[in-house]
Amino acid sequence: MMMMTSTATEMDGTQVLAALPTGDYRVVFSVTGFGDVEFSNVPVTAGETVGGVDAVLAA
Repeated sequence: MMMMTSTATEMDGTQVLAALPTGDYRVVFSVTGFGDVEFSNVPVTAGETVGGVDAVLAA
């Protein structure tokens, strides 16, 4: 099953997606005018904060 959701970046660069089911996710950063940056198999565990998903966008 594929679930899609989107969010906007906060002023400090963080993004918050509440109530995601536990599992491995594909995270894609996409901004008009820049190439997409994709991370596969990002583990999400209930009640934890996921870190280390940093994207540098290139034109």
